[in-house]
Amino acid sequence: MFYNISVEPFIIGFVFTFVIYTSLTPQLILSKLCAADYNSTICSNLPAYKDEQLHVQKQAALWVIAVFVCDTVASFFGVVMWGPLTDIIGRKKCFMYITFAMGFQNLVLSFCAHFPTSSPVYILIASVAAGSYGNIQGVISICYSYMADITTSEVSSRTKRMAVLESCIFFSSAVTGLVSGLFLKHTNYTVVFLASCAVALMMYFYTLLFFKLNQRKLSYQNLNNEDQLVADPEYIHVEKFRMTHLNPFFLIKQIYYVIKINSNRFTVLGLLVVYLCGVMMFVGDIYIIPIYLKNAPFNFHPDMIGYYIAEFSFIAGLGIIIASTLSHRFNVSDYAIVTVGFISQIGVYVMTGLSRTASIVFTVRVAGLFASVITTTIRSQVSKLVTPTQYGCILGAVVAVDVIGAFILNFIGLGIYRASLDTYSGIVFFVIAGVSGIGLILNLYLWKQNKRVAEVTHIDEVDILD
Repeated sequence: MFYNISVEPFIIGFVFTFVIYTSLTPQLILSKLCAADYNSTICSNLPAYKDEQLHVQKQAALWVIAVFVCDTVASFFGVVMWGPLTDIIGRKKCFMYITFAMGFQNLVLSFCAHFPTSSPVYILIASVAAGSYGNIQGVISICYSYMADITTSEVSSRTKRMAVLESCIFFSSAVTGLVSGLFLKHTNYTVVFLASCAVALMMYFYTLLFFKLNQRKLSYQNLNNEDQLVADPEYIHVEKFRMTHLNPFFLIKQIYYVIKINSNRFTVLGLLVVYLCGVMMFVGDIYIIPIYLKNAPFNFHPDMIGYYIAEFSFIAGLGIIIASTLSHRFNVSDYAIVTVGFISQIGVYVMTGLSRTASIVFTVRVAGLFASVITTTIRSQVSKLVTPTQYGCILGAVVAVDVIGAFILNFIGLGIYRASLDTYSGIVFFVIAGVSGIGLILNLYLWKQNKRVAEVTHIDEVDILD
């Protein structure tokens, strides 16, 4: 059994530090801003001072936007570069860099926490460190690549192993949500972030001892000649590394050409847009929820926010298992699964926006049981529309869309949240539900087009994607 364990402990450790980073950083910003403007009497019971709480919330929303922008811009280039680069230098070296960057990131955060009156600008440094390896999107992408490497001789087990990996992400989030809130309640921010440093150190030694190098000497040739790309579908198998492979714009150009020459490019682009509308369930509200729940009428303490994240993550992981089991047993169309996912997303966000009590905001998250299946299913759909030699590029495009979607939604969402604080703070969730509605409509359109092609060519719908 131990022999079959590979990247799962790494992703569990990473998710532990990621959930702490994303859930506690907005709360740390609130704490620092309050300490800078008001005395300890006010900050220890901020909900009792309505005007002061509104002022701190508006300032915090701006700083969280700044943190997220730094994180996302760095993450976009990180996810584009690391995937192709690890084909050449090996996944292991990338994992080792991730642990180093995580340690540095949490040291900076512990410094900011230890000096409460220090400027939140230092938190921006931590966000750039997180973005340098692509943050959660980049780590998940590298983990999937490593899993594909080690199952090359047993492809039949790959889907099962990847499903286990996906479940580890959500169930680890659930456990961390519980632990982080209680941990902070009984200690302080400095201790929690130093604990994350210790986890990063353990991950480093685990990588050093148990990961294979998986170095392939594969890279990409120059794609200046589009005709050459069309004529040579095996273009990625080149054994010479060049400095141009470190140029993110060169790699973006490759992704563009892979989509452009695809005979199903309309469907590929449509699915990427659908994916863009569906990314919010895991990363779309991750910076909004903590400060939203810290505000009136909820006024959650850190442990309550931890419980909320734990509930959401457990439900999301359970939804993936149920959906994958049912779809396999009853041969359900990928488009049908995505449709159910969007309906679940719309329901949970509309009800979250309407919720005004703690008990209701916890209860309505159950409506998001299947909201997390969208991204998992679309990744599978897109990979079926390209050749095996194009998996890296197309999955790189998916991860890039993931980063862009999270950036757009959090940036606009935080702006809407800040602007609506004087009226109704739940408005932002109605907007997110509207984005899900756009994704639902486009998914139904693509499904209809897929069925039409299947009828014309007299083949099954699933065969079009194989």
